[in-house]
Amino acid sequence: MDTKKVDMSYSGSDCAPCCSLYDSKYPIGFFLNPKQVEALGIPAEVEPGTMMEVVATIKINSVTKREGQVECYACVTEMGIVPAGKKQSPNAIMAKAYKGDNDGEHQG
Repeated sequence: MDTKKVDMSYSGSDCAPCCSLYDSKYPIGFFLNPKQVEALGIPAEVEPGTMMEVVATIKINSVTKREGQVECYACVTEMGIVPAGKKQSPNAIMAKAYKGDNDGEHQG
C-alpha cells in the first residue's frame, strides 16, 4: 500500500490533539490546520460524519507491563488517507453493465 503520509507534529496553536471533545465514543481526535487538510487530500466539500480510511505511523513513548498485560502511550507521528477506488473508464463501465446479462448476451 503506497499512501502519502503527512507529518502530524504539533505546530503551534493551529492544530492540536484532542480527547472526547466532539465524540466521546472515539476519544482520539485531531484539529487539522488548513495545510494538513489540503496535504491529506480531504475535499473542501467534506461533511461531518464522513468516514475515511487512514494509515498512521505511531511512536511508542512509554510501556507499562503488569500481570500479563501491556499498556502503551503512543503518539501519531504521520498519517495518510487511503485513496478511494480508482475511477473506471467508460469502456470498463459498459463492460460491467453487459456482464450482468443472462448467458453473457445483451438483451435489448
